[in-house]
Amino acid sequence: MSAPKHTPGPWTTIRFDDEQFMLVGSGRQLGVIIDVLACDEGSANARLISAAPELLEALQDLALAGREAWGDERPCVRDALSAIAKATGAGL
Repeated sequence: MSAPKHTPGPWTTIRFDDEQFMLVGSGRQLGVIIDVLACDEGSANARLISAAPELLEALQDLALAGREAWGDERPCVRDALSAIAKATGAGL
C-alpha cells in the first residue's frame, strides 16, 4: 500500500466552551481538518470523522485478511475494497 495522502492520525475532536462548534484536528499543533456545529448530529459527525484514520487502517487490514482467506468473491471483501477505494481514491 502506498503512503496515505490524508492528514495523518490520530485525529481528535475539541468542543469549545461556547459549544457552538467542534473541530476535528490532528498533530501536535492541532491542525483543523473540519469544523462542525456542536448539535447532536454535528457531534456524531465529528466523532465519526475523528475515527476515520483508524477505521481506514482497520478496514485495510481486514480486507487484506479477507482476500487471503476468500479471494475477492465474498460480498464483505468487495464491500470493504469499495469503501477503501472511496476513502483513498484508489484500491488496495
